[in-house]
Amino acid sequence: MGSSKKKSKPIIENLTVTAMSTTGKGIGRINNKVVFIEKALSGDIVDIQIIKSKKEYAEAYITNLKEKSVHRIEPVCRYFGICGGCSFLNADYQFQLDHKENMVIENLHRIGNLNNFNNKPIIGASQNLFYRNKMEFSFSVNPWFMPETNQVNEIKDLRTLGFHVKGRFDKILDIEKCFLQADPSNNIRNTIRDIAKVHQLDFYNVKTNSGFIRSLFIRITRTKEAMINIVFSSEKTEVIHQFLNDIIKQLHEISSIYYFINPKVNESIYDLTPVHFYGESFITENIDHILLQVGPKSFLQTNSYQSELLYRSISEMAEIQKDDIVYDLFCGVGSIGLYVAGRAGKVIGIEAISESVTEAEINKEINGISNISFVTGLVEKVFTPDFISEHGKAGIVILDPPRSGLHPSTIETLLVTKVEKIIYVSCNPSTQARDIALLSSLYDLKTIQPVDMFPQTTHVENIALMKIK
Repeated sequence: MGSSKKKSKPIIENLTVTAMSTTGKGIGRINNKVVFIEKALSGDIVDIQIIKSKKEYAEAYITNLKEKSVHRIEPVCRYFGICGGCSFLNADYQFQLDHKENMVIENLHRIGNLNNFNNKPIIGASQNLFYRNKMEFSFSVNPWFMPETNQVNEIKDLRTLGFHVKGRFDKILDIEKCFLQADPSNNIRNTIRDIAKVHQLDFYNVKTNSGFIRSLFIRITRTKEAMINIVFSSEKTEVIHQFLNDIIKQLHEISSIYYFINPKVNESIYDLTPVHFYGESFITENIDHILLQVGPKSFLQTNSYQSELLYRSISEMAEIQKDDIVYDLFCGVGSIGLYVAGRAGKVIGIEAISESVTEAEINKEINGISNISFVTGLVEKVFTPDFISEHGKAGIVILDPPRSGLHPSTIETLLVTKVEKIIYVSCNPSTQARDIALLSSLYDLKTIQPVDMFPQTTHVENIALMKIK
């Protein structure tokens, strides 16, 4: 009886990394085949192990770093490359900015076939660590151990709280210090993990959809307020209250506590009802002249520092006049619309999540702004020619859609109603380029302004100004 041996993957020596992919992998070429290399930077010379080889491309990891790129730095975080959070901690910040700016332009060229526009230099972040106002962590009984962990088989307590390992939905890496959210985030997370262990709570098992405590959300604003949301799988009121009361005793820096009951398989909390347990019902964030109320399910740009620069750029590029009617689509808690309302005649915001609209109305009141109104509903269903006829012809439409981009009916409405000016804000340059191309029969892309909202990652925000031909 014959036997076959599994073909070993080749090792390639002295490969020069010449470019970067949109996902932050280094790119080299072997006989004209593109190779994507994990943790490699352009300018590196490396030996690599091929782990996947297709007709069009291959994937590899570094076995030996022969010569370092001039852009390579030592990551500040010991979890780099294992945690799925940051992908650019090994690169200097200017390199990150250049890559992101080039990525936006490349997508507009390649996907949108768009070339004749003014490219403003990317706006970098003065604070590129400890900048996030919201973080989510998972409780798990399926830990991922760091390579230096000794005597793994002797570790009996597998309960952990942290981030998903890159490429693994089921493995969670316990985090002692994360560099993306400012203090007291790390202390809050670590203390809550320890309290949960003392209370002998069952941590979640995503493979079996079992376990009691599932996830932790920490929001920290620049006003130094902290809100936590904790998700449980079932309603064990007495157990939950004892646990949360212990958190209150030990963590005096927490301003507000909510919890959710989620028996579902998926992790989404947006279809769940929050239970307010402690402290204020909301926390506040200030973006320049605007004060925003933040609740347990609020959508807010995750980088409040860069949000100010983003909103300023939107306002400047829009050149809003005092009699303009502005439509703010996908408005969330109303932040962009409220920011520009002082320059406009009237602003109409549309948002699908009813809780966000409620918060937008409150934000309108606390900022004393009277010329803005909000409508609840899906943009593709609400924003129609009839709706515009009722509320007034838009001089300017500001779009900040989800990563999937615009619904075809929204694009059709923009084309039919012939809005004078569109400001398209996106965290996904590829879908933004696609949508701008679909609008290009009637609109010219005039200017783009990339903004680095997500330092240490490959993500970037881009503002695009379009004007009717």
